[in-house]
Amino acid sequence: NSRFIAENIKIPLFEQFGRDEPFWAPPLFHMIAAFVYMLFKSEFAVKMISPIFGSLTLILFFVVAKKLFGRKTAFYSVLFLAFVPLHLDYSVFSYIDGMLSFLILLSVYFALNNKIAASVIEAVLAILTKYNGIFILPALFYIVYENNRNRRIFLKKVFILSLISLLIGSV
Repeated sequence: NSRFIAENIKIPLFEQFGRDEPFWAPPLFHMIAAFVYMLFKSEFAVKMISPIFGSLTLILFFVVAKKLFGRKTAFYSVLFLAFVPLHLDYSVFSYIDGMLSFLILLSVYFALNNKIAASVIEAVLAILTKYNGIFILPALFYIVYENNRNRRIFLKKVFILSLISLLIGSV
């Protein structure tokens, strides 16, 4: 899919890349992979996207866990996450989920720091990576609620969160 996007400079709509149904996946991962393919002209470089995002996820996970639970708990949490077979699998093979987990964690990081616009942009990019990313939105609403107990500020930030997610997600 990424090679097709790189070579034809378009998102496949009705092409059937060896399957009965046409291409329907959210396009962000494939567009990034196509950009990397155009840049390096190498499938090896494309296969390095998932390990890079998997490594960045570990670093970001440490930062978020440190903010929530402290340095010692964050260290043991990252150590545990680094050896979870599912994380290893998604970080080694070219799966979309490594990028998804990075974008979701980045969204949570921005929400915890009360940067709502950046948080919702990352959440919508996660949705454009894989449809399962939509499940971060209720968590973001909760984080916004916990950070802003004032009803007026909370409603303003929820409006911003909803508006940006609808604008970018409508793509």
